[in-house]
Amino acid sequence: MDLYPLPRALTTSTYVYSLADAEEVAGWASDLGDRLPPMVEPSFLLAAAPRGVTAEQLGKVAIVTAAAFADSTDAAVEALAPLGCCPAAGRALQAQVAVPATFDGLFDAAAMFWPEGRRYAADTAWSNAELGDVVSRLREPILAAPSSESVVLATLSPEPRGVDPAADMAFSWPDGPCSTAMPCGRSEPTTK
Repeated sequence: MDLYPLPRALTTSTYVYSLADAEEVAGWASDLGDRLPPMVEPSFLLAAAPRGVTAEQLGKVAIVTAAAFADSTDAAVEALAPLGCCPAAGRALQAQVAVPATFDGLFDAAAMFWPEGRRYAADTAWSNAELGDVVSRLREPILAAPSSESVVLATLSPEPRGVDPAADMAFSWPDGPCSTAMPCGRSEPTTK
């Protein structure tokens, strides 16, 4: 097993958009994983607006976020720069650009979308459709979700670099976005 040192400049950028911009942003973000260096982990979410952001449609927004696991601040800032190139970036409801982070901070940020003590029913699907098309089909369901804490997460994984994706694999690399819808509730489990 190889061990690697912790990144010295863990940095995040997060852009929050109106749900009205979700399809455009998702279409732009669909190949974001391919445009970013491997040290960056990007995600796209449909979720409740973060604190301090006013959302127009039932408190829901589209979010593009990424963490750069870099060895220098300059490398992290450069690696995250493509997030600011979204055609809708000027309409972002909130932009937190190249913010120094810690691993505890990443966990705290995730906890805003997946609060402790809740029950989730995750449903994951791969699609050959473009992410913008997938998001257009998920906009109404996220607005009608049973809880304001329900979330849709789309991974923005890059295509494998320098690897035959089907070589020696029981599971071939998917062609298209992966999205996971997670209705959330506060109900207590029943015991029999």
